[in-house]
Amino acid sequence: MAIRTTTTMTRRTGGGHRRGTAGAAVLTVAVLLAAFCAGREPGVGGPPAPAAPGTAAPPATADAAAGPATAMDATPEGAGDAAGAPGAAGAPEATPGAPEAAGDAEPEALTAYDLVHESGLAELVAPALRLDFGAGQVVGPMLGRWRTAWGRDGEDEGRTVTLAGRSPVRLYLPADAIRGTVMRVTAKALGGRRISADIDGQSLGDATGSTVSYAAADFDVPEALEGNVTLKLTFRGSGRHATLGRGVALVDRIDFLTPEQAAAPAPPETPAPPPGGTADPSPTGTPDAAAETAGGATAVPDEASDPTPGFSIVPATAETAATLLQEPSTTIRFHAYVPSGARLLVGAAAATGTATAAVRAVLDGEAPVDLLPPRAFGPEAEALDLDLSAQAGRAVRLELSVAEGGALAWTAPRIVVPDRGRPSAPARTARNLIILLVDTLRADKLSRIDGTSEVQAENVQRWAAEGVSFTRAIAQENWTKPSVATLLTGLFPSSHAAQSERSVLPPEAVLISETLQQEGFATGCVIANGYVSDAFGFRRGWDMYRNYVRSGLPNRALNVFTDAAAWIGEQTADKRFFLYIQTIDPHVPYIPPREYAEMYDPEAYDGPVKASETSTLLERVKAGQVTLNARDRKHLEALYDGEISYHDAQAPLLWDALAEHGFLDDTLVVVAADHGEEFFEHGSVGHGHSLYEELLHVPLFFRLPGVFEGGGTIDTVVGLVDVLPTAFETLGLPVPETAQGRSLLPLAAGSSTGTEVAFTEFLEGQRAATGERLKIIQRGYRSVLFDLHEDPGENLDVAGEQPIALRTMLLRLARYLEWQERAGRDELQPRPAQDAQIDTELEQQLRALGYLGGPQR
Repeated sequence: MAIRTTTTMTRRTGGGHRRGTAGAAVLTVAVLLAAFCAGREPGVGGPPAPAAPGTAAPPATADAAAGPATAMDATPEGAGDAAGAPGAAGAPEATPGAPEAAGDAEPEALTAYDLVHESGLAELVAPALRLDFGAGQVVGPMLGRWRTAWGRDGEDEGRTVTLAGRSPVRLYLPADAIRGTVMRVTAKALGGRRISADIDGQSLGDATGSTVSYAAADFDVPEALEGNVTLKLTFRGSGRHATLGRGVALVDRIDFLTPEQAAAPAPPETPAPPPGGTADPSPTGTPDAAAETAGGATAVPDEASDPTPGFSIVPATAETAATLLQEPSTTIRFHAYVPSGARLLVGAAAATGTATAAVRAVLDGEAPVDLLPPRAFGPEAEALDLDLSAQAGRAVRLELSVAEGGALAWTAPRIVVPDRGRPSAPARTARNLIILLVDTLRADKLSRIDGTSEVQAENVQRWAAEGVSFTRAIAQENWTKPSVATLLTGLFPSSHAAQSERSVLPPEAVLISETLQQEGFATGCVIANGYVSDAFGFRRGWDMYRNYVRSGLPNRALNVFTDAAAWIGEQTADKRFFLYIQTIDPHVPYIPPREYAEMYDPEAYDGPVKASETSTLLERVKAGQVTLNARDRKHLEALYDGEISYHDAQAPLLWDALAEHGFLDDTLVVVAADHGEEFFEHGSVGHGHSLYEELLHVPLFFRLPGVFEGGGTIDTVVGLVDVLPTAFETLGLPVPETAQGRSLLPLAAGSSTGTEVAFTEFLEGQRAATGERLKIIQRGYRSVLFDLHEDPGENLDVAGEQPIALRTMLLRLARYLEWQERAGRDELQPRPAQDAQIDTELEQQLRALGYLGGPQR
């Protein structure tokens, strides 16, 4: 194993990707192609998005490309910046169609992936992977800085750098782009000089760095790497940078070089520049400092440490489209989930002279496909329309390559799909709003979502029969408090911060009731869950507030619906209203009236499953203290199903009250659940412990004649974070700027990219991204991947078999996590989540519902 240490004196400014001499020429190319891209950029207001990251407000990501627990795509703050502004819940905005030269292309199309906006997730290969830190181009490898110990980006000594906050720092890398290379880490340590590296637990050895100037430490990467691997770098000691704070090192770049590139001769040694006061290096005169200034390290020529800037972004102007300028002898790799009817549209021209370029698609387990065989381009712009139909329904790696010679300008590169239902403004707006949330209702218990279900729940489903059902709705958390907080604020859990059992929703997270009350609405709520209460910050903006648990009132569906109907009867035609209803019957304890339980288990039962004791029973099952046999399990689920049917029998009270008082067809009614429930699908019961579909897949219905009607079903992935923006738009009100979801009205009108992704969080330990077909769950440092088409039960982890699919979803998730860290929290700036004071009475109330006893929430 060869380990080499050198010191580089090169300074780089102006970002990590340099435009080079071809930058001016590309502006002319962009002018020629302006008509080609004269569309809108993907919208902001949500998670990272594929075209422009998986809900219509936060950065949304596409299926494999979408970014927040809804389909989301986030637009980077700047070209190549991975942090997207909050945006729609998944689908990017429409972009006017293909260039005139594209033949029979539709007059308008939807952008599924805007590759300029995706540049923060692109992989530069020249000929192996290059990572330039501090320039927004390492979002994917850093997994959006989530649990990888990476700190802030900044500048130091004219370089763009990223702070390594603590050791080890982790990077998630594609094995095929690094195996058999020499990894050169260019960094300045803030403490000790020793650096060690390992990949998937295999040590690459140690090297000596520098605390005075930037040093390049080399490590040999083994050939025997497969799939996606985890690189760990450990820097000894720590220190403080003047602007970036405390950490272990400032990392400039990591280049995976061929042995020939790594062996390039170094120029004569040059004295290291002084630290300049930007860091706290080892004091002058210490052994470390003496060794570094005594010629112990060799300078590295710029060509060896940074042989090519790779690519740069020429931003759009009023006259020109955004352009990706790619240098010769490089490949840029993008990962995308390809929807039906997709095409790659792009303009191509040599920045100067001629340039030879090619485009190919690579899928798991298949030979690469040449979408554009190598060909020469001159300075005259050409519009390319490349068919992706053969890759539809699959995760693909798109490789844009430029051979030796001149640089190439890719203008407005994007993957588009036909706009099959170009949305127009709603025919009408709703006067009033009702949200009915059925606590703990699994989506697959409703026949309109899962046709095999035999649970009787037709009354609740009447809202879908005369409205629209979103059959792929995903919750953003797996238990009540954070999930309901997301529904009522339009914020992802890590933005509203009400995630733990004792955390309080901060005042910066504004409830829909507060905003509508200010708009002159009468506001009321009837809530049967003790966590959605005054003690946890939810009693804000209500003219009428009733929490049955906190008030010690009977909280069955009959009580809740009766009070809701009475409040509706008090409303007048001259004042708009908003009513929030949260029933809790399917939640533990499962205690349906006997006739409802017998609907699903008519045989005599005398086992350990007692209806009134199911709260503690589930805790004991999870703890391994009780084992249930098949008969016990059948009875347990029958009690749950009976609760659903009992609840459904009371549901007509709401419909009848609206009809009786003349509000039925002027009121937008939204029916949803906060999460589902597990019955041993993955070895457990209840909720609040995993991110599998039995806990995340929830019903979501909208009814408003003239807008949501016809009994339609929409299979696009959406999230609860999308409810608030959808409601505001349907009410004819401006969507709050803080909303991180997207309006679902375009989807209801048939406009979808097929690449939407929903994002879900669970405390600090798990994150998930659910797409049209693929789903990734990140558990700490381990990724698992499921193909929901082939394996809807999520029983087979295909991460090892499908590295391209895994990387596609990992990048989507990374963009969302980066957006949450840099955009979500910075823009909302909530106060640190306070802990509620849970007195004896509140503790008893919550324990009666199965809370405060462990993971069951």
